[in-house]
Amino acid sequence: MGAKESHRGENEQSIKDEFGRKIIVIHDLEEGRAAGQKGDHDTAIALFTRAAGIDPAWPYPVYDRAFAHLLKHEFDAALADYRKTLELSPLGYFVAATAADMLTREAAGEFPVGLYAAFATLEHLRSVLLGFSRLGIECRTEGKDL
Repeated sequence: MGAKESHRGENEQSIKDEFGRKIIVIHDLEEGRAAGQKGDHDTAIALFTRAAGIDPAWPYPVYDRAFAHLLKHEFDAALADYRKTLELSPLGYFVAATAADMLTREAAGEFPVGLYAAFATLEHLRSVLLGFSRLGIECRTEGKDL
């Protein structure tokens, strides 16, 4: 086998290895979200942490882990992960900048501690209810349709 063929073989193996890592990361993200939806935030955090370790340049696992910490009221850990998300994606990543700003201001005493978590939980609930209404399941709040 010549040098050219050897180099091509190494590139193919590298691509296969990278593809395998991506599959594991995506699986961990899906399983972590499923665990979080069941309220098992510790398992979700463990899966997001493993995914972040496999693909440390991708902000998604860190972002999802931040939300899981937020739901557990682990505000310092959530803030650290939202900040890490912004380091990995300096132009912004979903609501990471807003979350980091709000949690920073809560820590400084400018807002009550837990305000952003309450807002994020309500926003998540609203999106769930809207999803139900799209499926034809009636959702009402204080006599108003969503």
